This record gives sequence, C-alpha cells and structure tokens, in this order.
Amino acid sequence: MEIIAEKRYMLDTNVFRYIIDSSSQHKREAKQFWKKILNEVVNREAEIFTTAEVIRELNVQSYAFLDKEKARLKSLKINLTVKPDSSSINAEHLIRMMTAYVRSKYRPDLDVINRGVEYPSVSDSRIILSGWQHKCTMVTSNIKEFMLYPLLFKAEESPTLYNLLTQQYIEIDSNMHDVINNDSEFMKMKIKLEGMYG
Repeated sequence: MEIIAEKRYMLDTNVFRYIIDSSSQHKREAKQFWKKILNEVVNREAEIFTTAEVIRELNVQSYAFLDKEKARLKSLKINLTVKPDSSSINAEHLIRMMTAYVRSKYRPDLDVINRGVEYPSVSDSRIILSGWQHKCTMVTSNIKEFMLYPLLFKAEESPTLYNLLTQQYIEIDSNMHDVINNDSEFMKMKIKLEGMYG
C-alpha cells in the first residue's frame, strides 16, 4: 500500500544553489531547511519535488560550479522527484498577467505586510505552474516573485508558500485573499487558467 505524504514541497532553484554554493551567504538557512525536509522524508512525512525547469536552470549554472558543488547537487537529486513541465506559453503568460493585475491593483495592501509583488520571469512562471498543478508548498527565497502562488489556492489550503531565508510560511491575510479571489477580473483569469488544466 502506497503511503501518501502529508507534505509536498516544490523546490525553487535557489534552494539548491544556497546549499551547494560554497560562498553562499545563505548556506546556514539552506542547511537548516534541507536537514528538516530530509528528516521528514525519512519519516515518510514529506515528498520533495522540483521541476524540469529548475533542473535546466541548474544545468546552465553548473558550468560555474566547482567539482565538489556538482557532487553536492548530484547527492541532493537522489531525494527528490522531478516533475515535467506541462505549462504552455499561454499559461505562463496568464500567470504573469495575473501577477501584473494583483501588483497594480493590490500592491499597497500587500505592501502593508512588507512583501510586495514582482512579476515572475517566464522560468518562475513555469515553476509556479508546476507547483500549483501538483498542489505543493513552494519553497523559495524569491518571495516577491512568487506572491501570486498562495492566491492560486483556496484560503483554507494556505499556507502554500515557504520562505527559505526566514524558515517561515508566508500567509496572505484571509480577508485580502478573499477580496482578490472575488475580484471579477482576477476571477476571470483564474477560471481561464483552471480551464487550461481541467
């Protein structure tokens, strides 16, 4: 009988970079996080995923890695499952449009909680889509670029975004979450996105 882990983590590129890069200023935080999730994996409490997009990014960046850093990366890959990208240019564009809309209309409200919202790159949009499709907690240090992520889920499914640097979950106020999700323009885009993967 297959055991379904209660926690599912989707790891962004920086989660790997900070642990393998010998000169990283965030190595301590990355080590703490990896220790925590590997312990959860051993206890069958969690599964670790990343996307093919993250692997591609790491492959490009690996030309600058030292041999020992390449070896560290290889050992980390053993503990995770790589999910294929199943996004389309239209879905990636829609993620960026949704973020732009939230940023333009709700930025002051989100800035109150000292986060703000930035447009995700196309690469980050692919990572966001993969995490959302597989219903994972997204782990990253690029919180502003991923602030749309919790809004893709129902408020009660939160927290879905984890800050690697502070080791804390990011939560959007439930009232603000409801206001944005009931905004007619945002709702229209979200329904369109859900239709692409329905």
